Amino acid sequence: MRAALSTTWVILFALPIIAIVVIVAFALYHSSEVRKDDRDDWTDADDR
Repeated sequence: MRAALSTTWVILFALPIIAIVVIVAFALYHSSEVRKDDRDDWTDADDR
């Protein structure tokens, strides 16, 4: 009984918190200047 109750608390609270942390971390990574890493995705014609 006690183990099932602990598992329920983990599912209800820990997993959503972990998901929020992962989403925020991905958003911060995505908004950082990762595009300025000297990899050119654009051709010269696209810059004009």
